[in-house]
Amino acid sequence: MLVLWLIIFCLILLASCLVIISCSTKLNASQNRQYMNNTNNSLLYCNNNTHEAKYRKRKQATVLISIFFIAIATVYLYKTLGFGYELNLARQLNKNISTTEFYELITDWVKHKPDNEMANWMVAKWQTQNNNFIEAEKTYRKLLKLNPNASLYWSELGQLLFLSNNNVVSAEIRKYYQVALEINTTDITALELKGIDCFARNQYKQAKLAWELALTQEVSIEGKQALKAGILQAKSKLGETVVTIPIRIHIDTTNINLKPNNRIVVFARDAGKNNLPLAVETAAANKHPVTLILNDASVSMDSKLLSEVDKVDIVARLTESSDVKSYTHEVIFRNISTNNKTQLNLTFTKDSQISE
Repeated sequence: MLVLWLIIFCLILLASCLVIISCSTKLNASQNRQYMNNTNNSLLYCNNNTHEAKYRKRKQATVLISIFFIAIATVYLYKTLGFGYELNLARQLNKNISTTEFYELITDWVKHKPDNEMANWMVAKWQTQNNNFIEAEKTYRKLLKLNPNASLYWSELGQLLFLSNNNVVSAEIRKYYQVALEINTTDITALELKGIDCFARNQYKQAKLAWELALTQEVSIEGKQALKAGILQAKSKLGETVVTIPIRIHIDTTNINLKPNNRIVVFARDAGKNNLPLAVETAAANKHPVTLILNDASVSMDSKLLSEVDKVDIVARLTESSDVKSYTHEVIFRNISTNNKTQLNLTFTKDSQISE
């Protein structure tokens, strides 16, 4: 908003300058015409010239005074509308403050701007995260009065009631997620609630479809993992083929000196492609031999499911950090069918060491 006010002020200033130039040009033209028409009466010309010069100065002074008052009015409106408060608040929120200070700032924001949606929503999120469900419900109901067309408020109120109702979807919660989906068909929270509700009522196909749609919108690893786990359960209930690739991992410790922070990372990716992993599992190296199972519920940044491809490359790495790109040993199985139910056995040996 500050930028908008500055743009408006600059446009007004530019327009005022053009007015001054225009007035000056017109007066000069008028003087020239007056001179041509009064060559036989020089005294009359001098009197007119003096009068028009005074008029021009008054005109320019009037414009400059107008600009001054416009500037004052702009600053006054800026302060009156409260944008200065939001800017100061933003500066405070960007500082390294405690959670208590953060809550004090946003509650103070609500006091100053009781109908500000962002302020109320941030308070509602805080109250929910701190299990203050009663106050959070009041805040969400206030938000719905302020903006009943925001699917987010309907779905998050439903989620709040779901948490306070021992993770059971009631008729009221069902109504809220349905309203949210009528407004926005891809509301993630509403889709998650719908999947949970349908699964609990043995409507596994509807649950799977809801969670699959939510998965295309989800960006967090934790959210993807939860959705994939739900989809996997729904598929099992429907009797659909569930991709499960077990990998038994050994480490030849006679040639490999394990360190306390060594980890095993196993992931599947599209066969022959260096794409993001479709499924990932990890384990501490000191727990070997260990069996890791890749399936649709395995953690992955990619939204595609393992069961959506025919063949994959299975990559196993021994690493000393959480960075999968930094590793000492690697074993790869190529073109593995996702329908394969046979356990894969691999061993990290001296030969699998990556040369630096």
